[in-house]
Amino acid sequence: MDDLVRVSVAENEIEAELALALLRTEGIEAASQRSAASTAGWGSGSVSGVGGPFAILVREEDAERAHELLNAPQDPADPPA
Repeated sequence: MDDLVRVSVAENEIEAELALALLRTEGIEAASQRSAASTAGWGSGSVSGVGGPFAILVREEDAERAHELLNAPQDPADPPA
């Protein structure tokens, strides 16, 4: 994937994987990258390598749609994912 842009930051690896799954379900190729802060022992959630933060990256042409999907309000009637 070329020309990647950051569309979000996940607090941990689990949150990053959920974001990637959502984007991929919508046909958007996405990747996550552990930030420099997390490799330096950021926060207290660094257990077994799942501590964050993780940048969520997509192609530049998919950025607007990805941002919309990741920031869409949750419908309270929808069951938790």
